Amino acid sequence: MGKLRNIQIIAEFYGCDPGLISRSDTVKKIINRAIRKSKLTKIRSHYHQFRPSGVTGVVLLAESHITMHSWPEYNYLALDLFSCGDKKKAKIAIEQLTKDFKPLRLKKQIVIRGL
Repeated sequence: MGKLRNIQIIAEFYGCDPGLISRSDTVKKIINRAIRKSKLTKIRSHYHQFRPSGVTGVVLLAESHITMHSWPEYNYLALDLFSCGDKKKAKIAIEQLTKDFKPLRLKKQIVIRGL
């Protein structure tokens, strides 16, 4: 039996333009682009639009999931990507998300999980 190795990337995006993280339609487009570019496999997603602004979202992936929460009033977005697939795909997705959300500062932790 092989080893079970998963990657979890916990990312905090500081100094984001509120226009990029305020509305669910914008956030959804950015996350979907990262999924396509990284060749992860989207199963289903759901986003909740807060009033007046802010988004919480979850994307179920064949490889696991992406979850995110935004606080536009603080220019802050928190994101978690968990993948039991190719670690390179998860890293490509985070690189694309960083490019598109354009944070002034990124704090990320990479956790290898499994047996």
